[in-house]
Amino acid sequence: MKTLHYVTNPSVLAFMTRAFWPSKGFKSTEELPHFEISQNNFCFTEKLCSEMYRLTQIPYLESLPIFFPHTMSFRLVMRMVTDPDFPEPIWNALQLRNEIKQFCPLRVNDTVNFNLKTHSYKFLEKGVEVAFINEARKDGVLSWQSVTTFYYRVAHGRPPDASIGLLPKISKAPTINYVLPKGGGLRFANLCGDFNGIHLFNLYAKMFDFKSAFLHPHRAVGSALAHIPLTESYPRELDLWFRGPISYGANAHLAIEKQEKQIDFAIYTDDPRPGIIGRLK
Repeated sequence: MKTLHYVTNPSVLAFMTRAFWPSKGFKSTEELPHFEISQNNFCFTEKLCSEMYRLTQIPYLESLPIFFPHTMSFRLVMRMVTDPDFPEPIWNALQLRNEIKQFCPLRVNDTVNFNLKTHSYKFLEKGVEVAFINEARKDGVLSWQSVTTFYYRVAHGRPPDASIGLLPKISKAPTINYVLPKGGGLRFANLCGDFNGIHLFNLYAKMFDFKSAFLHPHRAVGSALAHIPLTESYPRELDLWFRGPISYGANAHLAIEKQEKQIDFAIYTDDPRPGIIGRLK
């Protein structure tokens, strides 16, 4: 077991440098190593929250939107998946989905303790799914929780023991049309700790067969939630499935299906397949 504790944000320079160290890879007889990272006394400062509201274009709320803690604590996830003892390098990782729950309101200037752990992993036909669970406690009480699942397209030499779950099916109409922001990638990277060049530089993104640089996924989620009335009742849940890149400055089409106890939504751009699918409960 590897346990790390931080009193300030993990250094981006340090964990991105470590990402270049060789990794041993997943093996059929190997269990997922247990990692645990904690960060105490994290404050949702007015400066951080104001920047989040500006970059996601969400109207100011009395309590923080459910995905704000996920974004602000994502440095801990980045620290974990770039650790030399983690079986696969971050360059092989694709963020697949999030399951976020909030049990009570969190507000500007609230202070929480974050605790991130390796949660589970599953062998799929052509790769491995790895999940991490992050919890935030305010005054010792569990206030918020997020499960983040990454997909590693790697050979593992054993039969699959799981299949990918079905996605919500959302029709493309009716839709809300809007234009995604054209810049601000570096500012959002400063919030979440993800400085992957595919979110910052067109040339770098094209090296990985993307048309251009594209938004950090949770910034794109914010652009959608800015058009959906957010209630402040608890508990609440937000499930997200990431299906493809959403480019800066693209014309977005937001499909929304309201049901009795949930709102399903999907963000389309120039691809017939939605880039992000969400379910808000």
